[in-house]
Amino acid sequence: MRFEFKTFFSRSRSLHLKPGLDATDPNLKPFTAQALYIHQRPEEFFNAVENKVAGKILSDIDFILKSGWAEEISTLDFCHGHICGKSQKPIFKMDDLFSVDNILILYHTHEKKHPTISILSSLQSQPTVAKPKVGYDYADASLLGLMDYANIHFSKNPEGSYKLKDGTKLDMWGVLYKEILHKYLEG
Repeated sequence: MRFEFKTFFSRSRSLHLKPGLDATDPNLKPFTAQALYIHQRPEEFFNAVENKVAGKILSDIDFILKSGWAEEISTLDFCHGHICGKSQKPIFKMDDLFSVDNILILYHTHEKKHPTISILSSLQSQPTVAKPKVGYDYADASLLGLMDYANIHFSKNPEGSYKLKDGTKLDMWGVLYKEILHKYLEG
């Protein structure tokens, strides 16, 4: 099954971006350029998530639950992560964006409790707890020096398309960051 993707404010498949925008415009900030590149190719981006990252996310969820870093999959505890990149420069080729040298997945558990636990995983390693900087409750992507590409959400669903090792079925979907590109949207 293909990865489902959504946006924060609508369930449409793509944003209505102003015509003529170029993600490679050198006047754009790196994060804006990367977000624009991804928003102009949402199907390609989430197909890459499906093919290169979804299996690792399922493996990580199993590992995080077994490690005791989360008690359960729920909105009160553990329900999302972030697809991130190590590169601080925008990458304009999807294969390079999803290279094992670039992609990281950042999760947060105990989301409605404190302290929140931040967990970082790569495509080639087991998840590890990411320590927040002094003065912060958790480690977000920017505090870790990462570029945040999209949120990945998951929830239990007996009819879900994804399955953990214990047989628990899940729905998983991606969320693009619409608010970053607000000034580039039509209307």
